[in-house]
Amino acid sequence: MVAAAFLPPQLLERIGGLDLIARTVVHGFVAGTHRSPHRGAGEEFARHRPYQQGDEVRHIDWKLFGRTDRLYVREYREQSNLRAYLVVDSSLSMDFADAGGVSKLRYAAFVAAALAHLMFRAGDAVGLATFGPEERLLVPARNRHGQLHDLLVPLERLRAEGGAGAAAALDRVGELLRRRGRVILISDLLEEDGGESLLRAVGRLRARGDEVLVLRVLTPLEAGER
Repeated sequence: MVAAAFLPPQLLERIGGLDLIARTVVHGFVAGTHRSPHRGAGEEFARHRPYQQGDEVRHIDWKLFGRTDRLYVREYREQSNLRAYLVVDSSLSMDFADAGGVSKLRYAAFVAAALAHLMFRAGDAVGLATFGPEERLLVPARNRHGQLHDLLVPLERLRAEGGAGAAAALDRVGELLRRRGRVILISDLLEEDGGESLLRAVGRLRARGDEVLVLRVLTPLEAGER
């Protein structure tokens, strides 16, 4: 499978639950890189306005008070963080694994969990959609306490069944994003129509400005490896 030389699926499977697996992958990814301070959802200064009774004292600009002898509060606007959706293929073909190996669906769950951790570290709002013959699960994109748990639990329980339906899932996610965001599709891309509907769905997302990443998961046998 993709990146097997760095993180063999069998090794990941032995680590334990998805949360621990994801943390292991993330730690390996950031080790040796320059780590910038965490910049999660925050606020950006907008303007000053005169203090009014009931305003929070912590927002008073005391330096400005020292210069003007008048009380002003600092107003902020919320910074816009990226909204992202992980779209995981849970169709029946994802249940395939080489002899003694980890299924494509299980490895896709590893990848999705690790990406969720990485995006949360960056302060992004992350959601999850899974699909088989139809959309089966949808966790709206949020950046709040408990959101990571809400993503990892269904990923841990994900089972493969039915045919593929990537195009419909991408269209649904596009409706939810409302403004430009990121969509990460994790799939073996074994679509019944050869991927034509999937390509059109990706085109629709990109036309409205969304960033679309497609990660293909194949077993070594399917990829022609020995």
